[in-house]
Amino acid sequence: MSLLICTLLFGLSPEAPAPQVLEPAGIETSIQDPADEFERRFEAAGDDVDELWKVYNYCDSYGLEREGKKVLREIIKVDPDHKEARAASGHIYYEGEWFKSEKKLEAHKKKQLAEEAKAKGWVRYKDTWAHPDDIAKLEAGMVRDEAGQWVSAEDYQRMQDGWVRHDLTWIPPEEVAEAEAGKFKCGDTWKSLEDANRYHSLPSRPWVIPSESGRFHIYTTVDRDLAMQAIGEAESTVRDLVRIFGKTPDVPMPFAVMKSSGQYGTFAAGDQAFGVPPTEVRGWSSIHGAYFGEVWFHGGINLVGGGVAYWDKEDKNANRFGPFFTRHAAALSFVEALDPSPKAVAAFHKKKELDVDDFLTEKKLPDWLRYGAATYVERYRLDKTPGADPKALRKWSVSNILRTGSLDPVKRMLTMKLTVDDLDGSSKLLNESGLLVAFLLDGENTEVKTKHAAFKAAFASGEDFTDQLAELERALEAAGDDLKAFADA
Repeated sequence: MSLLICTLLFGLSPEAPAPQVLEPAGIETSIQDPADEFERRFEAAGDDVDELWKVYNYCDSYGLEREGKKVLREIIKVDPDHKEARAASGHIYYEGEWFKSEKKLEAHKKKQLAEEAKAKGWVRYKDTWAHPDDIAKLEAGMVRDEAGQWVSAEDYQRMQDGWVRHDLTWIPPEEVAEAEAGKFKCGDTWKSLEDANRYHSLPSRPWVIPSESGRFHIYTTVDRDLAMQAIGEAESTVRDLVRIFGKTPDVPMPFAVMKSSGQYGTFAAGDQAFGVPPTEVRGWSSIHGAYFGEVWFHGGINLVGGGVAYWDKEDKNANRFGPFFTRHAAALSFVEALDPSPKAVAAFHKKKELDVDDFLTEKKLPDWLRYGAATYVERYRLDKTPGADPKALRKWSVSNILRTGSLDPVKRMLTMKLTVDDLDGSSKLLNESGLLVAFLLDGENTEVKTKHAAFKAAFASGEDFTDQLAELERALEAAGDDLKAFADA
């Protein structure tokens, strides 16, 4: 192919001039300093939040950290609730407020907790706040588990390690099969139900069984099937006890049921010959088939104090009264859990010795109400059994009072001085305390019902209820005639 043809085909010429590079008209070739550009944009944005946010994004793109913080401050100044600016500033939103740091938020929470705790009457305990009634538990090293129940630190650790409870005994994972086979751990040995009943027939090693609700823990020497009946009687008292006091305890309530009157008496008085300590100091177990053991060291939540009864299934008459005494004992434990003696128990932890006078003096509820509540659920509650006379128990109980004479003056009922030197008179007063509670619960005296409602509200709220209790007692004393009419009915 000739040179001419190549030239025509490809447009090539060995003498073609080199191409010229031209600058596009109107294009700026110098690079603007980002800091200077920031100043221009920041000034132009003014107090327009949307434009300021664009300026912040510009700073973020060019690494202008100091300038970016300046823009964020300006945005928050104009719009304190600008979420994006707050988040970019590292602020934290909590209960309607923004906090500049985690440290400031924690300081706020700490102050808020202190104010709320003081308003509720809580007190400082080490590095936290606690209800005064919980101090003894904390002193004992107890903690709340995931369900909010108080448990020992050791028990809490067992839960974390996979142990499980069989009744109130902790068993390791490898022994669960024994429990599932229907056996019971007695000391270090797994026994059949029959053998376990024999093992637990002594007060020194009773059954310790929690109710299904967790409210009650029964310590008992009766056979297990009867123990479950006793727990049922205890649970049946709760509804009426809430009617009286307006609340339930937040801790399990231990109560004891012995298998015979003889065992009951020994459990109350102790046995010096065998070094068995007493569980009461006032001797009131001789007044009734149930008593409050002031020095019963059961090792439960409050460590000391609880109702004690007996239920002799082998004795026809005693068997009939077993449910009555059991309800009374369970109710005494219920009231004890509502009105414990935290200072005396805390002192006991330090001194390893209980000052019984301090323990009893610390109680806020008077004996007429404490024992009246127990007597009410024992023998004055309305019978809800279909076809039954709802007032049958009440009529029987009042007849027992009148058999020993007329009703005592209300003032004597309210002062309620029980003593072993006058067993008949004390038994009558105990019965009359139940009548008083029946009157304030089921009677029709408007003033008494109003004052009881005021007392119950104050007590349930945790407030000081001294004035409301005094007004209730005055109303009861003034309603003597109505009380007599109520008893006659």
